[in-house]
Amino acid sequence: MGKSENNKIIFNKKQKITLVALMILISASLSVMPVEGGGPSGPTLTITKLTTSGDGSFDFSVTGPTSFNPTIITSSGSGGTNALSVTAGTYSITETIPVDWNLITASCNDGSSSFSIDTVSGIVIGASDNIVCTFQNTFVGPVEPGQVTGLIATAMGTSTIDLAWTPPVDDGGSPITGYKIERESPVAAGFSILVGNTGTTATTFQDTGLTPDTEYNYRVSAINAIGTGPVSNEAFTITDPVVDWLFEFGSFGTGDGLFNNPSTIAVDSSDRIFVGDNTGRIQVFDSSGNFLFKFGTFVNIQSVTVDSSDRIIVSDISLNEIQVFDSSGNFLFKFGSFGTGDGQFSSPFGVAVDNQDRIYVGEDGNSRVQVFDSSGNFLFKFGTPCNIGAPGPECIDPDGAGPLELGDGQFDDINDLIVDGFDRLLVLETRRVQVFDTSGNFLFKFGNFATGTGGFVETSGIAVDSSNNIFIPISDTQRVQAYNSVGLFLVDFGTFGTGPGEFLSPSDVTVDNTDRILVVDGNDNSIQVFGPFTNTKGTLKITKISIGDDAFDFTVSGPTSYNPNIVTLNGNGMNGPILVEPGIYSVQETIPSGWYLNTASCNDGSSTFSVDTVSGIVIDPVDNIECTFENVPQATIKVTKLTTGGDDIFDFTVSGPTSYATSINTVAGIADGDLFDTLSLSDNNRELDSIFPNYISGFFGQQRVG
Repeated sequence: MGKSENNKIIFNKKQKITLVALMILISASLSVMPVEGGGPSGPTLTITKLTTSGDGSFDFSVTGPTSFNPTIITSSGSGGTNALSVTAGTYSITETIPVDWNLITASCNDGSSSFSIDTVSGIVIGASDNIVCTFQNTFVGPVEPGQVTGLIATAMGTSTIDLAWTPPVDDGGSPITGYKIERESPVAAGFSILVGNTGTTATTFQDTGLTPDTEYNYRVSAINAIGTGPVSNEAFTITDPVVDWLFEFGSFGTGDGLFNNPSTIAVDSSDRIFVGDNTGRIQVFDSSGNFLFKFGTFVNIQSVTVDSSDRIIVSDISLNEIQVFDSSGNFLFKFGSFGTGDGQFSSPFGVAVDNQDRIYVGEDGNSRVQVFDSSGNFLFKFGTPCNIGAPGPECIDPDGAGPLELGDGQFDDINDLIVDGFDRLLVLETRRVQVFDTSGNFLFKFGNFATGTGGFVETSGIAVDSSNNIFIPISDTQRVQAYNSVGLFLVDFGTFGTGPGEFLSPSDVTVDNTDRILVVDGNDNSIQVFGPFTNTKGTLKITKISIGDDAFDFTVSGPTSYNPNIVTLNGNGMNGPILVEPGIYSVQETIPSGWYLNTASCNDGSSTFSVDTVSGIVIDPVDNIECTFENVPQATIKVTKLTTGGDDIFDFTVSGPTSYATSINTVAGIADGDLFDTLSLSDNNRELDSIFPNYISGFFGQQRVG
């Protein structure tokens, strides 16, 4: 600090130089600061930033009498500095162009500067100038990809649609990583996301599990690291119907080729069609639906079938008799009368024949099935009644807690019956189908009393095709349901209406020798003919047999993969049958502790078993494959060696389902061998004692083998 004399500060020469430098620095700093209150009073410089296609952060270098380095961040495409006070002179402004941006143009309003690459130079700022320089950038870095084009949708059956498209020409500067797929059904119903991101660059996709005969519409967008591009063209298609509608014939009336509430139908070996209606006659048509002839004067026709000799067998529920005609409709004989005895009937609702031409008659009134030879002679009967509408003691109560229910082999409301290609008798009731062998032994059942999928409410007909698929018309929901040969629901077809493929009240069905499906619509007085049905599914059933009970886990690998758990009861358990896609499968058991997997096999004819897995299981469409795994408890065996008079090393060989060799070295006359797991041959409590002579007296004692 300088000296003070008479309130004056006196600086020496060195202090004066320092003070001048400090004042210059302060002046330079103040020259680039906006002036508070009224704004800058001298020359000013303003930098304005404009951007397109995005916002960013931009650095500048201002060089001249007043130098500084501002940063501008744009928002909604614009940004800038305040008017900054500068010293008059010549300036240049350089932008550090960020990555992914282009500097399109830059200029100042001084009237003399020029722009090149990233710099405006030669900016002349006079003593009272307010100069504005504008820099305009556009974003050129990665953006969302362009539009997918050429989208095509192709129906590949009743439940599958294949999509294919062309990727965008422009990936937006960032590689495409996947596609977004949207779907609506039907067209204009509104799109929803089917797949948010496929996660692959593949330009094809298969949509499965769809509803037959239904319209689906699609659009696709490409995805990259920046985002999702615009949607493609829309592409729609319709899944195939379950069966193709071919034609229909008939209308209301009593003349030839006309119907009055037709109720039953059958075909013969020549695919001639036999239809019974309320006029008390059977009309015969060729396979194209052309009228041929008619016969009979029945009171109430309920069912008709044809045997291997093309004899026509008709049940009349009012007369309680079965009438038999030759292929030309000439009467041959009849049998039956009203009653409950053997060979008597009460409302014979269904009639069928097997491959030996034995005749099966299902009675609704007597709740039984009677079997006759081809001449109508009584052979045997089976079935007991259970009126589930007013259940009595004849019905069963499985757990003793109610309610009473239909037992296996009991009948309530028999509606129809048929013999399939496996020579099994299928008996249709209001609530279910029971399946028997042709001796009347119960095999299995399927269906339930419900209006939904697989449910029965109003049924009166049943048919099978050459692949033993089962068809049942449901009159209350105007559809025909299809099941596979083990009773698993596959699909249904039909809806309410009078158009092709629509029904008012489907009442009976039959299948001809070319697998065409013929459906009687009683209320529409018509017969509709559909093409063959193709079952694309197979089934897999896993059966577990065990000596004792436990829970067993399995892994099924193949086109349809799943992980069933089977708990055995009294040594038996099962999973399935399950509908699966055709292909090659393996079934692996996770063997529980304490168990040994003795054997496993499948009935496909080609699979092999090793350790814990059956592999190479071939399941084709319509196949019903069963795999059986048999387990037994795992036991242990231990060899104990006792010696007298000394110690030594003793070698043993154990032979059996589990064979091994062991050595025992006794100490003080005793030693235990190792504990070995082995296969139990019986139960877990059997002990076997054996005496082995040795040079030194001793014995081999207590082997536990189960």
